[in-house]
Amino acid sequence: RRRGAHAHHPSGVGRLVVQAIGVVVSTTVLRELARRAIPIHFLDWRGAPFGEFEPPARGSPTILRGQLRAYDGPLGVQVAREMLSAKGKNQAELIRLYERHRRRTDPGVARKLDEAVMLMQRNVRAFDAIDGPCVDAVRGRFLAIEGRIAAAHFRAIAALVGAEHGFSARTRQGEDFDPINSLLDYAYGLLSAFNLAGMIAAGH
Repeated sequence: RRRGAHAHHPSGVGRLVVQAIGVVVSTTVLRELARRAIPIHFLDWRGAPFGEFEPPARGSPTILRGQLRAYDGPLGVQVAREMLSAKGKNQAELIRLYERHRRRTDPGVARKLDEAVMLMQRNVRAFDAIDGPCVDAVRGRFLAIEGRIAAAHFRAIAALVGAEHGFSARTRQGEDFDPINSLLDYAYGLLSAFNLAGMIAAGH
């Protein structure tokens, strides 16, 4: 073991996240991780996942066939509608929590947060009107509403953190990143990797 390195027994590891250049993982380590069903997630410098190492899937073919059938029918639209609605409600509830705390300490910011929550809640209700034969037929409408909710959400975040941190909106790859966007990218990368591992474990 090199000086300054730390040793960890696999029994205390739930997953391994690698975000570095030139990292070498031996086949001995890979085999031990696979034996213990421990996934490895590889992230780039932005925190976005670009590779996964997973043990052989043990998902049920019956579950997978059911998921595919649901995707191509009205059930897929229902599942997407409920998931996006729940996501939007959670975003609005988070901003509402901060709004309550700012009513006395910073009424100006609280008003901006309240406006964002009202807009987000109005758009969440718009999901209820979307129906169709399959997800592909209504995907654009789903994404448009989700985009409006996200825009209001990040405007509220910008009001919370203040201009001194350089965050005014959510930026994408290739744009200048401020510290807040960098943290968001890293967190979203981890969340994406964890969700993928969960779906694989569930037989997706």
